Amino acid sequence: MSTRELGNLGERIAEAYLARKGYLILARQWKSPLGEIDLVAEKDQQIVIIEVKTRWSDAFGHPEEAVNADKRKRLARLSELYLRSAGFIDRPCRIDVLGIRMDDVKRIARVRHYQDILANQPFS
Repeated sequence: MSTRELGNLGERIAEAYLARKGYLILARQWKSPLGEIDLVAEKDQQIVIIEVKTRWSDAFGHPEEAVNADKRKRLARLSELYLRSAGFIDRPCRIDVLGIRMDDVKRIARVRHYQDILANQPFS
């Protein structure tokens, strides 16, 4: 399985996870000249920008740890672009990260959901 295929699998898992939690998915793989947002959802009248990180192992750290300070800044800029383009500029927004760990037989080993990472800085 390629890195892109693993990423797509993780995004489908994340979407199902979020739907079970009551999130409404508004966009998938939203692209702009600055980059891509994996998922955009709405929950409790708040727009949620979601970065999904999926890995086969924790050998190089947990998947969510790949969302470093530079990635957080890029996500903040991307969220502003998305809000403007979708006409949601006055809506409350947060950025979440879903770290997904798969096992050796392509089953979900772990899903970790970190909410509002710009405010909470939940991982390094």
